[in-house]
Amino acid sequence: MNPEFMRESTAVDDFYHPPFTIIGKHNDQVAERVAAIYSCVTASVERTSTLVAELDLHHLVAVDADSLTQVSNLIREAHLIA
Repeated sequence: MNPEFMRESTAVDDFYHPPFTIIGKHNDQVAERVAAIYSCVTASVERTSTLVAELDLHHLVAVDADSLTQVSNLIREAHLIA
């Protein structure tokens, strides 16, 4: 799973310092080759099935969306109070 959302000003740093990296695999040999590409990355590199990797991605996107919604609601409430 490559970074889905990289900030324009820090894309290279985001690539080399992700919180984690997940490799979805159908084949162990190919997964090891892909993992070698990420050998310079400081975070852990996990290997799992393609399905689990995709579910992880969708879960993380949903969590980010929920966080943004909560922040938006707090800002809206702050404007109502002020």
